[in-house]
Amino acid sequence: MPTSPTNSATPEPSGVRRRALLGAAAAAPVLAGLHGTASAAPSAGRKKPRRLEAGGDLGPNVIVFDPSTPDIQARLDEIFRQQESAQFGPGRYQLLFKPGTYNGLNAQIGFYTSISGLGLSPDDTTINGDVTVDAGWFEGNATQNFWRSAENLALVPVNGTNRWAVAQAAPFRRMHVRGGLNLAPDGYGWASGGYIADSRVDGTVGPYSQQQWYTRDSSVGGWTNGVWNMVFSGVDGAPAQGFPNPPYTTLQTTPVSREKPFLYLDGDQYHVFLPALRTDSRGVTWGSGTPRGTSLPLDRFYVAKPGDSAATLNQALEQGLNLLLTPGIYHVDQPVEVNRPDTVVLGLGYATLIPDNGVTALRVADVDGVRLAAFLIDAGPVNSPVLLEVGPEGAAKDHSANPVTVQDVFIRIGGAGPGKATTSMVINARHTIVDHTWVWRADHGDGVGWETNRCDLRRRRQRRRRPRHRPVRRALQQVRRAVERRAGPHDLLPEREGVRRPRPGGHPERLDQGLRRLQGRRPRHHPRGLGHGQLLLLQRQPEHRAAPRLRRSRAGRGALPQPVGGVAERQRAVRVRHQRHRVAHVGHRHRAVHGGVLPLSPVPRARRAGAGGRTCPRGAGGGPSRPSAGGAAVVHRAETSAAAGA
Repeated sequence: MPTSPTNSATPEPSGVRRRALLGAAAAAPVLAGLHGTASAAPSAGRKKPRRLEAGGDLGPNVIVFDPSTPDIQARLDEIFRQQESAQFGPGRYQLLFKPGTYNGLNAQIGFYTSISGLGLSPDDTTINGDVTVDAGWFEGNATQNFWRSAENLALVPVNGTNRWAVAQAAPFRRMHVRGGLNLAPDGYGWASGGYIADSRVDGTVGPYSQQQWYTRDSSVGGWTNGVWNMVFSGVDGAPAQGFPNPPYTTLQTTPVSREKPFLYLDGDQYHVFLPALRTDSRGVTWGSGTPRGTSLPLDRFYVAKPGDSAATLNQALEQGLNLLLTPGIYHVDQPVEVNRPDTVVLGLGYATLIPDNGVTALRVADVDGVRLAAFLIDAGPVNSPVLLEVGPEGAAKDHSANPVTVQDVFIRIGGAGPGKATTSMVINARHTIVDHTWVWRADHGDGVGWETNRCDLRRRRQRRRRPRHRPVRRALQQVRRAVERRAGPHDLLPEREGVRRPRPGGHPERLDQGLRRLQGRRPRHHPRGLGHGQLLLLQRQPEHRAAPRLRRSRAGRGALPQPVGGVAERQRAVRVRHQRHRVAHVGHRHRAVHGGVLPLSPVPRARRAGAGGRTCPRGAGGGPSRPSAGGAAVVHRAETSAAAGA
């Protein structure tokens, strides 16, 4: 049965520095409170595990206040001191305010901290004060104010304007600001957020130094400026379309949207409200009476605690329960499998999943109405092919009437420790709404480096890429040296699309050489089948004093040039494969005739530059090119409605 909310908590341990210790550190303060029914694995002799209990206590890191709670400001300050600069620390907190009025508060929000009201409408919970995010910890630079949120509150700012100077992964949802909203830090330092949804700001929103912002289905009293890109969809009071000057992109309505699920109190019992789907929406959902949607009591949820295994979470899902992930870090050694339609997986306080042994953290079947919201996935040290998969490959079911939603789900590779993943998020299911996400390959923090936090390796694609100008230049120099060792100095001339460029000072009998890079399809008449990323050296023998004119073959683009005239030219084809910019080997001599190329006897293979005279075996190269370690990738393979944040 659901229980009454708890009012205090023990802070998480500090001083934990490495990813390998995060799970144990987060689990330590809550092990004593775990139910025996939430044990990680059943005993060997039991055929079926004991059924898990639903509902229950929300854990020590969910801090619940009511208007009569003493020393609220002191508790808020204590949590902020711990989390203000803990960018990659293990602490996770959810601050919940029961319906009522709170006076004289300034709730400063640090990393991995969420603050929310427990009413069905934001106006049910009013704070006469501020909910503040500033950047004093980073000398006024707000570009790293990540991973924090505010939801379902009404604010009456003390000085008339509330400050919310955030960067990525910091949503501002279902908020009513009875005044203005300042999105820049004190001193107007840099900022790179952010996201507002289903909110009303009675006064003016001042981005000032904010580089980018996305506001959806809201109402504002005014908007002062834009820096790079400000996007609005379904926002009353939004500025007119003007991109690129001013940088406003404005849509009158949002084609398809559904708000994030949220926790609220009905009497003294917890429920989770599931907002209804909206089409061509504009403005807030809560402006006139009870919002449209359905409600689930807490006894329809398994309330997970840090230390619960993936097997426990999957058992709860198999029992038909939804998941409520309380604040903390969860190591999963197998995918969390969501196979039932209309399942809700809701996190509190930036609950974090870390996949162990290279598994996928969470996988969703091709079913209707699944809602994933408000949690973080942190890549583990062993490479995971995918961190989050929505729908299996080839998913084709129509979910337009009841789409899948992915909201405030954030993914990180590196930063808190070494992490690797090939692909961060794969959306295969049709009609999936991705509403605010941040998929980040860390560029600072712990476990950051070219080989340390790799993602999206793309090895196969890298081998097929054409070399850039510098590798081509180096390869040409190696070809020239290889030819000079066999036939003396030559004037190698770059040739493009069959047009030779004379080299000043070159000998006339040597000017009919061409270096041609084959592009497009492979010429069918060529016995070696040269293709992308390969070079062909056409060398005319010195006994011919006059350079023959060359013409394109009828075989099309990429074919060998054919000599004009009745005299067959002796030519040599040199095949060069670019791998680490070294010559792989020299191919066969060929005789060029009208209508094709006939192979002659092989010629000696070129020696690899710097190989000490060692001859490369046929087909051997210098190894694969260094693969790219580009940013974390989202593979989007299906028809999807995406409303991604800045």
